[in-house]
Amino acid sequence: LISAAATSLRMRNSVTKIQRWWYQEMLTRRQKQAALIIERFFIFVKKEVEKEVKALKKKKKERRLRRKMRQSDEWILERAWLNTVEETSVVPEVASLSYHNDYTN
Repeated sequence: LISAAATSLRMRNSVTKIQRWWYQEMLTRRQKQAALIIERFFIFVKKEVEKEVKALKKKKKERRLRRKMRQSDEWILERAWLNTVEETSVVPEVASLSYHNDYTN
């Protein structure tokens, strides 16, 4: 009777330890799965953010290039105009386009 009770107690302790171990194992697996899902989400978000930043940089660079092209086009046109028009006819026009007012009477 005593040996049967001891055997029963040993079996109960063994089963409890095995169940605890299995519970921890399953908990660890679930945590790893959740961590992988969260990690995948953050990787996705990082890629999206990097794509947006890249698009903004590209847009800014294109704006800068367009501005430079506009300026260079204006400069080329101005030089072409000045080369085709006689310098004497340009001087009076420039003088008449003066922006400051002379209020001395």
